[in-house]
Amino acid sequence: MSNFNPYQPPAEPSVAPVIPRQYSGPVGLGGWLVLVGFGLVLSPFMLFADVVTTVKTVFLNGTWTALTTPGSSDYHVLWGPLLAIETAFGVASFAVWTYMAYLFFAKKKLLPKLFAWSHIFTLGFLFVDAFALQLVRPDLPFMDPATSKEVVRSIFSVCVWVPYMLVSKRVAATFIH
Repeated sequence: MSNFNPYQPPAEPSVAPVIPRQYSGPVGLGGWLVLVGFGLVLSPFMLFADVVTTVKTVFLNGTWTALTTPGSSDYHVLWGPLLAIETAFGVASFAVWTYMAYLFFAKKKLLPKLFAWSHIFTLGFLFVDAFALQLVRPDLPFMDPATSKEVVRSIFSVCVWVPYMLVSKRVAATFIH
């Protein structure tokens, strides 16, 4: 009688196990990541300056009152929510970009995904904000030069830097904590 049991695996595997090759390319905050890091460090300062300018321009000089008081010549019911949402977005962007700068230097693996989502969300917000402003001020062009510049910059970031952060082997090998 044979000792062969068809329900038991063979004593030794018939095929050698496949061992994944380790990435041996560039690792660390170098290469194109220097440009990403430069943007991550400068952006919170620029966003903070934008928020301060908005608060000074809208909330401290009487513009808010002129735009949100029923009966005033510039009043529109949507000015209040629009200005509040824009300011809240600026404050939230400052917080997110500051956090992303921390994630960058701490080499946290959350950075590439947060980076991608923040850029995509910002691009979407720019279009929604332009549409909302069109509802409040239909006499203005849909995209003024400043908004157009921001949209082009945001499209560039979404098309170039987001794929880089999600696909780059250097990024995957650097942000591992």
